[in-house]
Amino acid sequence: MPRVTESLLTSSLQPRPKVAGALPSVIELHSRDHGPLWTTAARPTDSSGAILQIQHSRHGQTPLGSQLLRFTHVSFNEQGDACVGSDQLGNVFIFDLEEATFALVQRVEFPCTAISLHGDEVLVGVADNSFRAYHRHGATEKSALVHRTCIHHISTHPSSTIALTTSADETILWNLDDLTLQRTLDSPGDAGIQLAMFSHVGDLIFTCFKNDEIFSWHTNSLRKAFILAPPREKHAPRPHYRTMAVTRDGRTLVAAGRSPNLSVYRLSDASLKGIIKLPSITQGVRQVEFVWRGQTPEREVIAVLCDTGQVEIVDIDTKTIVTSLGIGGAWGSIDAMAVCKHGRYLAAVHCNGSLKIHDVAVILTVPVASRPPVIKPNPARTSTNEVENDPPWVATLRQYEKLDQPERGNHKQKKAKSSATRWRSHVQKTFSEIREDKLHDLLLGHGEYPAKYRKYIWRQLLVLPENADVYEHLLSKGTHSAFATFHQLFPMKSRKLLRISQRNLSALAHWAPIMGEVKYLPHLAFPFLKFFENTPFASFEVVMTVIMNWCQQWFEFFPNPPINILNMVENVLIHHEPHLHRHLLKCGVTSQIFAWPLMQNLMSDVFEEDEWLTVWDNVLSNHPGFLLHVVTAYVAVNKASLLKVTKMHDFQFFFNRHNPIGVRRVIKKARQFARDTPRKINPLFLLGQFSPLQAGSYPIFNNYPAFIVDFQVQERERIRQEELDFLRERAVAVESRKQIERLKQEEQAWARQQQLLLDAEKERQDGIRAEENRLEEKRRQLENIRRDQLVEEFRVYEQSRQHQTEKETRLRQAERTRLDDGTSGYYEQGEANFSDEGSVRAERSRAPPTDADSLSRIELLTSGFNDDKIRTRRRFEQQESEALRTMWQVREKLARGTPPRPV
Repeated sequence: MPRVTESLLTSSLQPRPKVAGALPSVIELHSRDHGPLWTTAARPTDSSGAILQIQHSRHGQTPLGSQLLRFTHVSFNEQGDACVGSDQLGNVFIFDLEEATFALVQRVEFPCTAISLHGDEVLVGVADNSFRAYHRHGATEKSALVHRTCIHHISTHPSSTIALTTSADETILWNLDDLTLQRTLDSPGDAGIQLAMFSHVGDLIFTCFKNDEIFSWHTNSLRKAFILAPPREKHAPRPHYRTMAVTRDGRTLVAAGRSPNLSVYRLSDASLKGIIKLPSITQGVRQVEFVWRGQTPEREVIAVLCDTGQVEIVDIDTKTIVTSLGIGGAWGSIDAMAVCKHGRYLAAVHCNGSLKIHDVAVILTVPVASRPPVIKPNPARTSTNEVENDPPWVATLRQYEKLDQPERGNHKQKKAKSSATRWRSHVQKTFSEIREDKLHDLLLGHGEYPAKYRKYIWRQLLVLPENADVYEHLLSKGTHSAFATFHQLFPMKSRKLLRISQRNLSALAHWAPIMGEVKYLPHLAFPFLKFFENTPFASFEVVMTVIMNWCQQWFEFFPNPPINILNMVENVLIHHEPHLHRHLLKCGVTSQIFAWPLMQNLMSDVFEEDEWLTVWDNVLSNHPGFLLHVVTAYVAVNKASLLKVTKMHDFQFFFNRHNPIGVRRVIKKARQFARDTPRKINPLFLLGQFSPLQAGSYPIFNNYPAFIVDFQVQERERIRQEELDFLRERAVAVESRKQIERLKQEEQAWARQQQLLLDAEKERQDGIRAEENRLEEKRRQLENIRRDQLVEEFRVYEQSRQHQTEKETRLRQAERTRLDDGTSGYYEQGEANFSDEGSVRAERSRAPPTDADSLSRIELLTSGFNDDKIRTRRRFEQQESEALRTMWQVREKLARGTPPRPV
């Protein structure tokens, strides 16, 4: 930890005398970009432990001279030596407690919804749903627009450059190096995400869901570690968790929400350790943060910011309240807080918009009994920027300030269960006692009511009855047909304001049918709907009260302008500014040009917001006819400019645009007209007195020509029905056209598919044809080869046959020659032998041989030769038949396409 911070921490541990009535160091930023925080060492001065009080105001922004800019969010860095805060306009400041300096980080164009300081980067969630990172010493900006709704919480890893941002429907894990999205946790519906945060070590991520289940995830793997189930007590309300905190050692987790209970979990076995009940005045918890535990590390002390604006310091082990920092005394109500990681400093955003830094060690030394009471009628004034002699009713208004919270859920249950309701009757009684003798003097002295208390003053001036049952009944009728297309005719950036405007205008139309026909009703009601945006029920009754009193006789000539009211304005102008009136008549400008446009929007188009609020501070505090004097005074104050205008479109432009003129002059002139105008033309005497709405039910409003309104309602209903029929027919035609287009597309798709099939078939046939050609070419080649082989076979066979024939011929010739030679030799030998034998025989028989004997001898000699010749001829015929059979087999195989076996 840096040196200076260590000295501050060390000094805070030592007991020091407290200075009674002393104030902490107060620093006024005054729109500066940088400067010192204090010139001397900061030391706690009272029991609240306040070290430093920071305020931010701008000079010359209001008629009173300055405008206080309220701080909305605050956060410490990991070391606890610096904190960062943002105001209502989006100005982001960093306060360095080590260097005792402050610096403007960035002027964001939209208000901030969440803020965090991580190292040298300031992480900001902006109202336009974007997530931005600014360097604390420069203008370097990284931005990403991923969330669908506004970011309401930012948690950073203690040692890595990753962060978690939580909106109403998702949690995103970011890489801060280049501000890129790593993972998204979506959980729509009833299990939506309320909060996501890192543990102090950073090894775990805790996510709290709308069903009150708390999941733990491992940071590295993003796998589920364990689940903390909500308490399951019989007849016990749901805790509705919306905030949680973990101790530095990671042993204990505390969760709280819209109930007066703190749920304490033991993380070692993921079990519920116990439940701590807060005082009965507490109905819910906004925020919990663990604080410094002193010299006893086993103590676990937590700071609890309750919905009453009170901070309770609770000991988890003993389940007792160590001390309370309440609404009374120098503290006031607290809207937001932050505790540094070491639990030594607590930064609190107070109800007056200031930012205070407190020493937790000093706070813990003061017991509960020595604290100022939670509610104190006249709290001590200790802030240096407040007026010293404030009226006593300001204290009551400060207590009543916390009633201005957005209305959610069932109004009757909210009214019955809210702790603020217990103070309503007391505040109204106090207000009625001070209205007559205090508010009039305040308005005359300052010209306007304090901006901080204006809503409460207006409520009491108009005496709103708060008929919640009747209002809920009107809302239950749904959106009126006249405002079904309100979002198209009047687009708004704020979806919340658009929804409230449509609901309240529909309720007015259900209350009085003419309200659905008045085209300028949205312009008339919008300023009040915008001013009471967080309390739509109050804005509805304010608009109804204004219509019943300040719009008297406006609808008697409907749908034409109120001629009688415009005549009153014109008569007052003639009486006080006759020259201006003659000039307007000369140019053809009547009261329908210079007065009616101002009345239709209640002068909200010609005044800025602060100016308009000032005007209506005076209008609501006077007779309803005073509004007409204000309209006339606005025309009279601009006399010099109007006398120079002669063209009609210039007059129309003038009375429909803001003009630079002091609102104090207009109010002063209106008071002069109200005082000096004769009774017979004075609207204060021609119009009725103020009459508040009655409790229990709203009044009947029928001051208009009913037949015209009924006719317009019928005509609008007829037109709406015709439009519905037309839309139905057009829908049928569109559906038919779509069907035709779909059929045409299907037909075209079918045609394309058929064409693709034909192309594929053609391509396949071409492939087959090419393959057939290739095979045919191969067949021809094989046929040629076979033909060559057959020719070669025939040639070889012919050669063999010729050779065999020649051989046989030679053999035959040789045989014949042999036979011839053998026969001749035989005959010669035989003759020789025969001659020998013959001589013998002759000698013996002296008989000659016969022919038979000669033939037998020839056959005997030639029989062997004939047998050889027959065998040779048979073998030759057999070979010839085998050759013919082989040739026919080859031809048959060629005809069948079967390749022959090689010979």
